[in-house]
Amino acid sequence: MNTLTIILLAFGGISLGIASVYFYIFARSKERFLQFWGLCWVSYSCSLLLLILGRGEGPHVFLALRKAFDLYNILFLLYGVYSFQNLRIPGYWARFSFYLLIWVSLAVIYNFDLMSLYVPTSTYQVCATFTICYLIIRFWEVPDIEKLASVIIFGLWGFGKVAISIIEIIYPDNIPVFYLAEVIFSNVLNFMVVVIYLQRAESKLYVAEKQFKLIAENASDVIFFYKINPAAFSYITPSVEKLLGYLPRDFYENAEFYLQLVSPEDQPTICKLFDYKALNDENRRELRVFRKNGQPIWAEISTTLVFENGEPIALEGVIRDITDMKMAQEQMLVSKKSREVFLSYISHELKTPVTSLLAYITALRGDTFESEEQRSDAIEVIYKKTLTLERLIYDLFQLSKLETKQFSFEFMVIDGQDLAASLINEHGLDIKNAGLKLVNKVDTAALDGTSVIVDEARIHQVFSNIIANAIRFSRKGGTIKISFGLDAKRKNLEFSVRDYGVGIAAKDIPYIFDRFYRVDSGERSAREDTSGLGMTISKEIVEAHNGTITARSRLQRGSTFTVSLPLYIEKDMDQTS
Repeated sequence: MNTLTIILLAFGGISLGIASVYFYIFARSKERFLQFWGLCWVSYSCSLLLLILGRGEGPHVFLALRKAFDLYNILFLLYGVYSFQNLRIPGYWARFSFYLLIWVSLAVIYNFDLMSLYVPTSTYQVCATFTICYLIIRFWEVPDIEKLASVIIFGLWGFGKVAISIIEIIYPDNIPVFYLAEVIFSNVLNFMVVVIYLQRAESKLYVAEKQFKLIAENASDVIFFYKINPAAFSYITPSVEKLLGYLPRDFYENAEFYLQLVSPEDQPTICKLFDYKALNDENRRELRVFRKNGQPIWAEISTTLVFENGEPIALEGVIRDITDMKMAQEQMLVSKKSREVFLSYISHELKTPVTSLLAYITALRGDTFESEEQRSDAIEVIYKKTLTLERLIYDLFQLSKLETKQFSFEFMVIDGQDLAASLINEHGLDIKNAGLKLVNKVDTAALDGTSVIVDEARIHQVFSNIIANAIRFSRKGGTIKISFGLDAKRKNLEFSVRDYGVGIAAKDIPYIFDRFYRVDSGERSAREDTSGLGMTISKEIVEAHNGTITARSRLQRGSTFTVSLPLYIEKDMDQTS
């Protein structure tokens, strides 16, 4: 075995080794161009083996088969170039290669001369090489210097293979030198292919890194990477400044900066999230954290262990603002509790009069009452209890429609002085009939020329509820004061009703507009005959007018309820329209 044979065998082995590397990389990355280029070098390795077998006086069939493998060597190289830019591979290349295989078979069978065998296949190689160079220039998205180098290397390989085929025929004695040049150049081509792959991998890595950075830096959540040994924050997204008010460098400079985010009692909990020895694969906690300005928010902090060679090396973590979710959960709990209380009150409010009604009706049916006067009193009680039930059911119906925005209003423009006079005239008599003194204070000068947009009947309902409460809480012979005027900014019409009765404790004031809320007062309970919904309905009606209703009170000093309704200003309305 001479030196040339040894060299060819060595390079054949190298080509097979390179092909194996390509197939290994392909198996991991699924890049099709690597698969085709791997097949390219398998074909070239077979070509070198057949060259060794066909040298000297070897059978003519080995050289013919070598040419067939050279054909597929350039074909798979071409397919790899197509796949590198995800271009569709035309079917005619495979068809023409199949036709040429038939031609090679005929050449072997009928013992054609080498020129007849090589010319058709070499023509195919030239066309394929031109196409390779065109595709690189036209479609490859690589830097210009790499594109130029690729065209030169791929072009020299394709055209060089054709030239060597012709030289084999014309100068058979000098061919070993060209064989050596071919195998050396094949490795240059392999090196070029590896460079192209690495550049593509680097480009994809750069794009992926850029996309990750874009996502991370624009995420509302805070994403961080925390090294275990030595303990330190190696990365934290800029969103930490927006969420917590701290800069990323605050975390980089202090490995335990997370302790400053929570109160002392929560520090053991957050420490567990950063203690890799105590962690499972993923850990999550909901904690109350504090922004740099001291504002508390609810945050969900989760950490996940990152492993390398089976050993934990870092923590990936996310800090997410869940304040809105927490508030929604609390509102749901409050709503559920409110609904339960509401149903409890309804059952209680209905049960009391129904039980009383049933007792009186049973007594009437059994002729329990001895005199006609007792029977008449019982019927009167039944009538009053029935009215109470009717009022409760009506109030519940009204409240339900108000809260679901199904309540209809008939708004109209009403003069401020006319509204004041209407309310006083209609409800003032109720105060006098209750044995109380009425004091009016109407600022006619302030109300002159003013108007409001209201549903007059609903405002009367609100006024009636307030007056009824004032009467109920007033002591016998007491005074109720009604005032009408404008607020300090002269943008709202205000009316207030003040009584000098038992008053309401400060702790009860925030809840007096809640459904069925009852003040714990012996004096009040002794005169309790309402549905407990009047003030709730009044608040809903006033707010539907874009107004406000407020209450001030002191025990044993009385209470003041004030309603504020926005004035109708014609000039502003014209500008709006």
